[in-house]
Amino acid sequence: MYKLDMGDPEEFYWGKVEISGPSPTPRWHHSSNLLSDSKTFITFGGFGTKSQPRLNDVWLFDTEAESWSQPSTGKTEEINGVVKFKVEWKVRAG
Repeated sequence: MYKLDMGDPEEFYWGKVEISGPSPTPRWHHSSNLLSDSKTFITFGGFGTKSQPRLNDVWLFDTEAESWSQPSTGKTEEINGVVKFKVEWKVRAG
């Protein structure tokens, strides 16, 4: 994972984020969005390796702590490729 450092308005650069602890497997065609707290990204699903072709997992990335966590999603069901979660998350800013 990389981040864009815009601390110096004269020079932006990409830097690798050093992650320790659990993290999601490499993936592509996933969905990732910034939550309303403006510091947490939620990442869902996508495609992985041949041993895990279709991913059905959720990960949260805290941009301040630069760490991943995997919340409990409860039981899910998949019907015709549509995944339904049994848990609702509510995130409040600050």
